[in-house]
Amino acid sequence: MAKHIPEKVEFTNLIAIYNQQSKQLVVENRLNPNFSGLTLPGGHVEREESFSHAAIREAKEESGLTIKDPILKGIKDFEKDDATGRYVVLLYLATNFTGELLSSSEGQVFWEDLDKLQNTPNGVFQLDKMLQIIFNESLSELFYSDETTHLY
Repeated sequence: MAKHIPEKVEFTNLIAIYNQQSKQLVVENRLNPNFSGLTLPGGHVEREESFSHAAIREAKEESGLTIKDPILKGIKDFEKDDATGRYVVLLYLATNFTGELLSSSEGQVFWEDLDKLQNTPNGVFQLDKMLQIIFNESLSELFYSDETTHLY
């Protein structure tokens, strides 16, 4: 029997802040050249921080909105480019929020139609597939390796 070697994991999150009446999401036009384009607000989970608290904190930091009761809808995971471990993105949906949109140093935030986002070529890698997971009850994981993408 082969020995199990644990892998290092980096946890992050993306939050779909969704207005059910207008059918719009908060999107962020990221400024970082290593991760640019339209995406959802989100970021890293800090040490000794719960996943849900990290989603609430990141939503506030990147959008100015205070979200309540975020729902974990699924994950996106892949091997890091430098093969030092796995990168896990927790995908949340938040429909309960207050406040006004406020852009941050991460990028400009604004409301965008969900239908438009599901087909945008300007989104970050696999934004369309992440939205499928968030808004489709039968999917929960986006995994990719060596240019092969799988939805589960």
